[in-house]
Amino acid sequence: MLRIFTIYFLITNLQAMESENFKVYYYPEDSISARWTIRFLESYKKKIDSTTGGNPRRPYVFIEDIGTLSNGYSDPVSGTIAIYNYVPTTDFHNDAMKSWFRTVSVHEYTHHSIMTNVKGPVRYLRPIIGKFFLPNALYLASHMQEGIAVLMESSIDRYEGRLNEGFFDAYIRLLSSRNMIRPSPYINHCPPEYPHGALKYIIGSEFTEYMFDNYGVHMVSKYYSTIAAMPVTIPLIDIPGILVFRKPVSFIYRNWKNDLKDALSPTPAKSNYLDKGFKIKYLEIKGDRLYYVKEELKRLSWEYTYAESELYEMDLKTLKKSILYTGHISLPPKKDVNSLYVGITEPEIGKENISFLGIQYLNTIMRIRDGKVDKVVSGRIRAFDVQNDTILYVTDEPTGCAIHLFNGKNDSTLMYIDSSKVQEIMVDGETIFLTCLEPLRGTNIYRINNEMELEKLTDFPFTIASLSRYEGKLIFSANYMNKWAIYEFDPTSSRFRIFDSEPLAFYPVAYDSILYYVTIEVDGELLQQTHMNNLRDASITSELCTTSEAYEQYTVRRSTSYDFIKEMLWHDAIYPSVSVDLDAKKINLTGIQIIGHTPLNLVEYFVFLNHDELRKSELSLYYNGIPVTTVAFNISPHLVQNGIGIGHILQIAGHSYLRQTNIYFETYPFKRSISVSTTLRTHIYPSIDQYHNIAIASDSSSHSLSFDHITYIPMRKKFLLTGSMGIKYSIESSTLEGDLGARCTVPLFKVYCGNDAIIHFFYERNFLTLEWISDFQHATREHGIILTLDHLCSFLSGDFKFALRTGVMSSIPFEAVKLYLSVEPASIEFSNKLIKRRWRLREFLGMPNLI
Repeated sequence: MLRIFTIYFLITNLQAMESENFKVYYYPEDSISARWTIRFLESYKKKIDSTTGGNPRRPYVFIEDIGTLSNGYSDPVSGTIAIYNYVPTTDFHNDAMKSWFRTVSVHEYTHHSIMTNVKGPVRYLRPIIGKFFLPNALYLASHMQEGIAVLMESSIDRYEGRLNEGFFDAYIRLLSSRNMIRPSPYINHCPPEYPHGALKYIIGSEFTEYMFDNYGVHMVSKYYSTIAAMPVTIPLIDIPGILVFRKPVSFIYRNWKNDLKDALSPTPAKSNYLDKGFKIKYLEIKGDRLYYVKEELKRLSWEYTYAESELYEMDLKTLKKSILYTGHISLPPKKDVNSLYVGITEPEIGKENISFLGIQYLNTIMRIRDGKVDKVVSGRIRAFDVQNDTILYVTDEPTGCAIHLFNGKNDSTLMYIDSSKVQEIMVDGETIFLTCLEPLRGTNIYRINNEMELEKLTDFPFTIASLSRYEGKLIFSANYMNKWAIYEFDPTSSRFRIFDSEPLAFYPVAYDSILYYVTIEVDGELLQQTHMNNLRDASITSELCTTSEAYEQYTVRRSTSYDFIKEMLWHDAIYPSVSVDLDAKKINLTGIQIIGHTPLNLVEYFVFLNHDELRKSELSLYYNGIPVTTVAFNISPHLVQNGIGIGHILQIAGHSYLRQTNIYFETYPFKRSISVSTTLRTHIYPSIDQYHNIAIASDSSSHSLSFDHITYIPMRKKFLLTGSMGIKYSIESSTLEGDLGARCTVPLFKVYCGNDAIIHFFYERNFLTLEWISDFQHATREHGIILTLDHLCSFLSGDFKFALRTGVMSSIPFEAVKLYLSVEPASIEFSNKLIKRRWRLREFLGMPNLI
């Protein structure tokens, strides 16, 4: 109950800032961020709505504090837009921008506008079917959903948005020149290969830009509005495309691919490089030692992957490599005397935010010395450098940044930088260099003079990143003229030199007249080298910068929780519950299921209504507390089914990969039953994922103790060995007779294949698995083989899935054939790319759902 009051307090403690079309919720320390956000939303709303054809109702906009994690998302089902308040540091994997809040506001509101665009009969069906019924979210391919959002963020300014910053253009050219642009249904399902998760953004934005150029904004907007008015689609027939363009959009997609291929000459694959990886970043050089980070994609199952970073040291004379540290590395390594420093990301539990996770992430500086790893300092650290074991680091502040000095004992603040966000800091003797992002102007190079004042060395409207120093000159990457290239700048003579023979070049460092950098390939990134003589003279034109205007005044008032409750009562979806009786060869409609949630998923509910037996109907109400706590009530007309369950994560560590200990407690007082279980998720280096679950249950007649264990062992990219084992021991209190049972399952092989069933309609995945099972109960023992075929079809945007499984068992005393059919409502995938709905999050974290 305390958690429920905590949630209510957090909601009512929020402040709300209102304009004509928006209301932004925030905590007082984020008031400046809220003003930026509401200003940008009002400024670009008309342009976005006219492009998408939408005119949505006022969204719930939240400024979220997740620590040093940068992101944003739009959940059109509950009308929520969330913007994380941490301005990201510059990296070509992210994007170049002049204002984080402008870029993310335009991107997420575009999602909100296009996906909540409903017209015609759909307006009257949504109150009945549910809020998830949004045609542009269901029927518009997800790469086109992301494509229009990236295109809108890139239409703000010449040097803002991912279509203007070099990575997208460079990668699409590589794909096209090798004839490797995949069919659109494949792209919609976020394939795990490079650049993991970004493919539909890249393909979608480039293709949407092609549609705008060839058909005009009005026609494409008409296409979105045509979809918005369609209650259903006809399989194999692209009705909106035919009505608007006189051809299916899949035809336009193929024309775009052909036009790109014809315009480019083939690019041979590179064979001469120092190293290759999924991602390579953060180059640092000291003497003849090169330090860098490789981020590799790990597979724990067919559906679950995570990225893990490794810190490498390379001897530039022998090219011998060694791994110094493994973890989620978030800040570049810095070598100093006998120590190596690097930043990692660590989560904290219990922060007062209203996030999905209830967790904030901090950057921690680690010191590696003589093989020992120690934590030095932690916080919202944006950048750092080390000289003579003294750490100069920059922390993120509500209105800017602060620079701190830490000598191992004392921590002091040197200066505050208001308004601008420091992206990098570099100490060179008595001189301190910075790159700072000034809102609405760009990222430039600064120097701190003897009076502790900032001296601006460059004044360009684009983005400068990855700063290093060589022979008195500054070396950096810049996205000038929509291409990431390497520049050398002499602060004394203001002379520029450029290296741009690669499609993309980033993270430059130099040693002994050799320039080391990172470039991209189709399937990953390469560590390359070139001679400094290959840099040529260059001129950079300083263009007029966009300057900020005065803040508009908006009404600020305390928010109420009434709107959140009202939003929850409008259900997300109503869908039928179906049972399949193989023996009777019947399909029975047993009832209906209703789900709903408030903005940010603070409260959710699930209702099951059984038309045959009312006593089987139930209501499960979930309160998602702070930090990660779930309180679930099960309410049923049948008293013995009424109960309460509480789940809580006790410990969590890691970032891309989560490890935690959970505890779950449930009780049914009318049945006089109680159960407690704990789930421990562990990680065995390098790639083994384990779950351990122990549960105790008791009622008036029996007591039971159970233990379950599962281990995932990924062997190869195309082959996965998975083992699971479960043991259960129960005691009947009346007879005190024990019953011991166990099962061990070992897959002998698992074959995976995927294909485009029909272009631009749905995508298929198939899994063929052969498993050996040993099962025994008390004195009986059985062995056997199970052969199963899993078939998964993902329709349309990829958010609507249909799964079918068939199997044959031999020697095991179960039915010979098992068949199941499951349909996932599209609203499951509506929250964002990074974070799913909270009830999906509980499943992801391994928390048992016992009610």
